Amino acid sequence: MLRELEEFLSKEFQKEAYSEFIDEGDFFGGLDYLLDKSLYISNEDQLKDEIIKIIIKANLGIDESEHNFYDFVELKADFYITTNYDLLMEHFLTDAGDYNTPICMDEIGNLRNMSTSGNSIIHLHGHINRKSSMIVTKKDYTKLYSKKGTLVQLSVIVGSRPLLFIGYSFKDKFFVQMYEKLIEILQTDHYLVLFNPDTKEIKELNKKNIKVIGLSVTDGNYAKAIKVLINYIKRKGL
Repeated sequence: MLRELEEFLSKEFQKEAYSEFIDEGDFFGGLDYLLDKSLYISNEDQLKDEIIKIIIKANLGIDESEHNFYDFVELKADFYITTNYDLLMEHFLTDAGDYNTPICMDEIGNLRNMSTSGNSIIHLHGHINRKSSMIVTKKDYTKLYSKKGTLVQLSVIVGSRPLLFIGYSFKDKFFVQMYEKLIEILQTDHYLVLFNPDTKEIKELNKKNIKVIGLSVTDGNYAKAIKVLINYIKRKGL
């Protein structure tokens, strides 16, 4: 999605600078740069509109063997947490007959009550059906995470049970900074699925109380590897 937005920059050096932000995991920095330099997108509302246009083009007819949404549903987790704006997880939950309304941070209320329903999806940075909730700039991010209530809710999430990160590179600078602050206080362990991780990467993540679940993939079939892992988790009742 972020790569597609590059087209709104007219000069090659601007596209290169924008790409560097993304490569370094400074996603909000990249979007701020886009707003500053683009001749076509000049405010947050326009940026959100373009993001929504990209997301609604998603192919929902993709073969089941090429994605893991149904596998995630089978985990029967209390809740799923995403920084994505899309509602794909909700789509597949509905298809499986177990739909819950998407939840933004300011709608959580009491986490203990929410977890009793199961399969709830928390959108940390908002979703496309509620454009005002979408976090797309550093200013948005700072406003969200400066709220005491947000940090309290996140501390409950991070501190009450181990989290399993799937499809998340842990390179989002802003999320990592916030996570490190919480983990320094809470000292809880969590798990991250990575494909073909190297030793250096594993050691660096371990310093953050992240235990790496390394999956060896040589044929590019990442969805299959995740399916094997999730089936193992279900069998073991983890």
